Amino acid sequence: MKFIFKGYESKLEKGEILFNFALKGKKNVDFTEKISFPPVTAKIPENLLKSILNNLMIILGISYWKLYCPKEIIINDNFLSKEQAEFWNTVYTKGLGEFFYKNKIDFRGLMQFPFVENAQRPVPLSREERMLLGLGGGKDSIVVAEDLLKRNKDFDLFTVGTSQIQQEVASVIGKKPILIKRELDPKLFALNKEKGVYNGHIPISAIYAFLGLMASVFYDYNQVVVGNEKSANFGNVEYLGEIINHQWSKSEEFEKLFNDYVKKFITPDITYSSPLRQMNELEV
Repeated sequence: MKFIFKGYESKLEKGEILFNFALKGKKNVDFTEKISFPPVTAKIPENLLKSILNNLMIILGISYWKLYCPKEIIINDNFLSKEQAEFWNTVYTKGLGEFFYKNKIDFRGLMQFPFVENAQRPVPLSREERMLLGLGGGKDSIVVAEDLLKRNKDFDLFTVGTSQIQQEVASVIGKKPILIKRELDPKLFALNKEKGVYNGHIPISAIYAFLGLMASVFYDYNQVVVGNEKSANFGNVEYLGEIINHQWSKSEEFEKLFNDYVKKFITPDITYSSPLRQMNELEV
């Protein structure tokens, strides 16, 4: 069986992008995931837009790849250098650690993203200092917001999906969030009910990191800020020689990997950080 990253169709002025994937083999299934956001009026450099959306496609594909975990991966018009492929091998392997553990999957050597020789060049941006805070509605993002308000920092909010709690918290903070919506392909949920299909935890914070990066490029921010605290750095069980960390995509390890990757291959002018990194849960 093989998994194919087919590409995407973007309509920024309409506020939507369709990402296309496929499974081929004993099952032949095409998937389309839709990402919606406020219409984009700014002119985005073509190379940067392509880079953002290509990488967003790779992280969104994790929800569909994990159905069968095929070893063969194909990326149409592949853009990954060897170093980029190694980043994605790490993100899929460590980000799906709990999933592999619970489904008793041997992940050793499983992730082998294909690569080509030419690396993407990062695209510089000229930006004022403006922060975009990911708002989950829980205590972590509330503490970050209070800290930024106290320090008179210029920031706005973004949410992926929305809930009454998120709306109420945003109202207390006094800001209207940029709303990003994910519409997963319904075929994913249908397949999840079938025998022989894997199901479980994905590194959702990694998806939010790439969506926050996209929103920063679209709406003119230079920092993505999240509320990830110290306890996210530690795993709790060992499996096949790896420490499994349910919160790996909230960890300092992921944060550093992500920042390095963005700086080297997407743009050097947008950073990703958590002001809570030195606090434990009790301190938050």
